[in-house]
Amino acid sequence: MHLEEDALDLYSWLSSEQVISYWEELTPAFQKHYEPPEFQNPDEFLVSVRQTGTVQEYRQEFAKRTTRVSNWPDLCLLGHLCKICTFKLLEVEAEEENAAIPEEKESEDPVEDMAEISLHAIFGKSHTTTMKVLGTLNSTEVLILIDSGSTHNFISDILIHELSLITQVVNPFGVQIGNGDIIRCIDGKKYKLQGVSSGPQKSATFQQLSLVSDIQTPTPTHLQPLITSFSSVFQEPNALPPFRSHYHSIPLIPNSSPSNIRPYRYPHAQKTEFERQVELLLASDFIQPSTSPFSSPNLLVKKKDATWRMCIDYISLNKITVVDKYPIPNIDELLVELYGSTIFSKVDLRSGYYQIRVNPPDIEKTAFRTHSGHYEFKVMPFGLTNAPSTFQAVINDLFRPYLRRFVLVFFDDILIYSKSLDDHESHLKIVLDLLLRNKFFAKESKCCFGQRSVLFLGHVVSAEGVQVDQDKVQVVTSWPIPSTVKEVRGFLGLTGCYRRFVRHYGIIAHLLTALTKKDGFKWNEEAALAFNKLKQALISTPVLRLPDFSQPFVVECDASGDGVGAILIQEDHPIAYF
Repeated sequence: MHLEEDALDLYSWLSSEQVISYWEELTPAFQKHYEPPEFQNPDEFLVSVRQTGTVQEYRQEFAKRTTRVSNWPDLCLLGHLCKICTFKLLEVEAEEENAAIPEEKESEDPVEDMAEISLHAIFGKSHTTTMKVLGTLNSTEVLILIDSGSTHNFISDILIHELSLITQVVNPFGVQIGNGDIIRCIDGKKYKLQGVSSGPQKSATFQQLSLVSDIQTPTPTHLQPLITSFSSVFQEPNALPPFRSHYHSIPLIPNSSPSNIRPYRYPHAQKTEFERQVELLLASDFIQPSTSPFSSPNLLVKKKDATWRMCIDYISLNKITVVDKYPIPNIDELLVELYGSTIFSKVDLRSGYYQIRVNPPDIEKTAFRTHSGHYEFKVMPFGLTNAPSTFQAVINDLFRPYLRRFVLVFFDDILIYSKSLDDHESHLKIVLDLLLRNKFFAKESKCCFGQRSVLFLGHVVSAEGVQVDQDKVQVVTSWPIPSTVKEVRGFLGLTGCYRRFVRHYGIIAHLLTALTKKDGFKWNEEAALAFNKLKQALISTPVLRLPDFSQPFVVECDASGDGVGAILIQEDHPIAYF
């Protein structure tokens, strides 16, 4: 080993002071002197983090330091560390009056030891070798941390107040945070203790918490027997659906050649999921092996519940398909039918498209390929250009006698609405009976029954009227500043769904609409002002009254150089803004 300059001086000083005698002592001594703060005790390094700049910089530094600690519960690593409470000394055992106190020899140079408390104790952290036992204090069961590495015993302020313990004020003293080492003996002797095993602590990130939504009100008691009697409606289909009024046909443009697209490449980790879903579809008889000249690629899309949905990309097949012009319902026209309703139920069909068969001559056109084989659908898959029209036609035919009386359908969402509980029970029975007799299946976890308000097609409907879904408002308010025409169109498309809730929507969005014109994108202060104003307008949208067509309407108009606006009013309550 060769040392020079300040390293040689440090070695000479350590040797002369007899700080080091062996090589094992030299390494930590040099590390302590030369290594940067990142190499200090990881626990101390994490606790010492402080915010000196922006919040983002603090979060980055905190995340960086958490990677070096181990055996800390997740709860301590998700956010900031709370302020440490002050501690008081508690004397549990009273001193005997006649107890002899041995005389201590005074040291010529008294050294005052600093009290130490382990990091694991101060933050309630369970180290892998820390033991907890149950004890009693004033006949109350308490949890005691054994061998925590602290030189003194501490008790929480909360427990003192709960047990009404008597405390004695002592002179302030410093507490040195320890390094997490464990004291493995007491007075040189080993003791065997029976510890308390605690289960794993579950924690959640802020992002996960932000995804938690309001829990739906339980199904009313008097409706539960009815739902139970139709339990077979909520089972998973395990066979092909019956022959219905409509097949799904795929008529092609004359003289079109079969579309045959090579499969996409996907991560190795997804192959198992593809195989699992193909096996399920084969077991349900929804698909079969194929030798078709048609082939479309497939991919996995993550659903809201974090599971995967296998989707087929039929873009090439759709280009050569004759489009079905069956009318799709308008959401606003559906909502106006709800006036006077006070009780609502919603039924969500399970994998709705799979409950309709493909016309046998067209089965070969649905073919798709995976890494494990070539298959084709016997039932209507997602992604076909005419699938929505076929599905809407089938559902409309099923509920045609009851549409606009107490049933609204929009694809696989079925809304039952009534003016009283007794009527609603009768209406709900009719709907469930129709589903049962025609072998349509619903997903019970997505259904709700006998509710005073319900989420339907991005709107919350109740007896008071209709209002914007707050989840959609959150998406709007968190929309980033657009940097392209496509992003502006996306923002306007989302907000446009709720334009009838926003007064002067057209005037506010006028500047943003101008940005979508050819060579018109130029983000400036005026565009930013309109962008933020539209966000704010959606946050404070009113509850719009449902129209009563037996009563007169009032239209209030307004005009300016930027546009024309109007409000449809009934009994001094807004119904829609234009």
